[in-house]
Amino acid sequence: MSARLILIFIHGGGLGISLNKIVDPNAHVDTSAISIMSVVAGDLKLDGLSMMLTGLLVLIAIPVIMVSLNLVRFAMERDVLYTVLAAVTLINLFLAIFVLPLMVLHK
Repeated sequence: MSARLILIFIHGGGLGISLNKIVDPNAHVDTSAISIMSVVAGDLKLDGLSMMLTGLLVLIAIPVIMVSLNLVRFAMERDVLYTVLAAVTLINLFLAIFVLPLMVLHK
C-alpha cells in the first residue's frame, strides 16, 4: 500500500476533501478547483492527496519537458523533419492537456 494512501486514511481525507468522497466511486472530486500552490502547501503538511497530485503533475511534466528539449535540440541541429515531428508532438500534448478536458467538461 502506498504511503500517500496511508496518509489519506490517517488524515481522513486530503485537501479539504473528506475520505468518504475520495473513496466513493460515484462521487465527483473536482480537481480543477485545486491550485498548484495548494498542492505544494499540502505537500509540506504531508497531505496524502497533495502528494498524489504532485506525482501526477510530475508524470505529466516529464514528457512535455522531454519533447520541448528535443524540439530545441532538433532546431539547433537544423534537422527539419524531427523538428516538425517534435513540434507536432508538443502541440498534441498541449491539446490533450488543455483543450480536451474543456471539451469533456462542457459536453
